[in-house]
Parts: sequence; C-alpha cells; structure tokens
Amino acid sequence: MEAYRKQSKEALELLCQEKNLPTFGKNKAQLIADLVEADSHIFPPETDTERVTELPTTAGVLLTEMPGGCTPQNIKDICSTDLFRQLMAANPQEALHVMIQQQAAERESAERLAEREAQRRHELELAKLQFTLQSSLNSNASESSTRRLRKDDFPSLEEGTDLDVFLKSFEKVCRQHQLPSDQWGRYLTPQLKGKALDVFVSLPPETDNNYEAIKSALQKTFNLTPESYRKKFRSMQQCPSSSCILYVAQLETTFRQWVTGVQATTYEALMTYWSWSSSCRPGAL
Repeated sequence: MEAYRKQSKEALELLCQEKNLPTFGKNKAQLIADLVEADSHIFPPETDTERVTELPTTAGVLLTEMPGGCTPQNIKDICSTDLFRQLMAANPQEALHVMIQQQAAERESAERLAEREAQRRHELELAKLQFTLQSSLNSNASESSTRRLRKDDFPSLEEGTDLDVFLKSFEKVCRQHQLPSDQWGRYLTPQLKGKALDVFVSLPPETDNNYEAIKSALQKTFNLTPESYRKKFRSMQQCPSSSCILYVAQLETTFRQWVTGVQATTYEALMTYWSWSSSCRPGAL
C-alpha cells in the first residue's frame, strides 16, 4: 500500500486499467483501496506451510537472473513474464525503468545493425571501385600489348644516313613503345636498305631475330669500330653551319662511342688501349 501512496492519481488509474478495475469518479484513496484488494487475490498472505518467494524490487535483480545479462532479448523476455507483471503491481516505477532499459537496448541494437550495414555497403562500393580500376588498367594494358607497331613507327636507314645515328634512333623508338628487347630484331630488318640489307641477308638464319648480332654485323661492315670512333674523334672539326653547342655534343657522343667500344672504365685504361692500338701494325685490330 505504501508504494501506491507514492504514486500519482494518473499512475494509479493506469494500474487500475491494467487490472481491469473501474476508475471513473474515484479519488486516489479509492483507487488505492481497489488496487490493494486486487493484490490480495494475487498474493495471498504467507502461512507456515506455504511461503511466497520474495519479489525482486529492482530491475538489476531481474536482469542478473537472466542468462546473458542485459541484452535486448533478455529485457524483452522479462517484460513478458509474470515476474515483471508482479513488479509492475508492486513497484510501477521500477517496472518503468525496466521498460526504458528495453527501449534503450533495442535502440542500441538497431544502431549497431545500421553501422554494420553501412560498413558492409562501404566495403562493397570500395570493392566495386577497385574492380573497375583494375579492369580499366587491364584493358589499357591489353590494348597497348595488342597494338601492332607499323613500319612507319620506326626510322629507316636511307642512303647516306649515318648508321650510328640510325641505330640509336631505332633503339630510342623501341624504348618509347616499351618493346621487349628480344623483339627489336624483327622490327629492325624491315628498315634496312641497300648495303645494310645485304649484310642482314648474309647472316645465318639463327640470327634473324637477334638484334645484337645484326647490329654488330652492321657496325663491322660500316667500320663502326672503336678505332674508327677514335679516329673520328681525333679528326672532328666544327662545321661553319653548326653551333658550338652542337659541335661539343658531337664530340661527346663520338668520345663515348669510342670509350664504350674499348670497354674502358678509367682514363688510365683508355690511354693504355690507345697506346697499345697505336703500336699495333695495320690490320691487327
């Protein structure tokens, strides 16, 4: 009864309605009396032979009795039990607290579910984007690899063209098109003409696609040897029509060709080779 006295008239009317008790025209005292009488039928007085289990007075006790503790499902189960209805009758305020806990737990569960769904959508979109980018890269790579290079994409060795300049230009174009070095030979031969083509025809069949073998044969035929580069370097003079910058660049290029040809990595090695080659009889190199 003491618990009922602490409640407002509106709360008492709600309790009476839940117990199917009439409330029209009744004051607070009458409502309390009706509730006490109704409770007397639900909770009979204790006897020596039959004692009623003590009713929990806090929502915490109810929750700790449930396996798993405070979960949305446990709270929902509590609210549908006779124990909760007894708690509602004995302490409506405590029962209201349990209901609030249920709503909060359900809301938290829904928020976690929404977060997981948002994360799943984000991961799915990220996977789609990665797949699209990879497909685009594969497509571009496929187009690049399947594109057939034409004869006009490469320089041709015309009559009077410097062979060394031609070879360097050809190699530069191959690198620009990212052409594997083992395929350079098949693209070189269509560009050869005249004497250079005769050199290629004279080579054995196993060198048909060997760029380095073809290049070496051409250099020997056109006398592009380290000794020829040395003589060219020593005898080079600036043409009246060329600038100083161009002349210096030509000197540097010819010098590098000479040094590379004799495989000299130091100044001492170059001078030693020069002295040795100068002392050799003609045709010994």
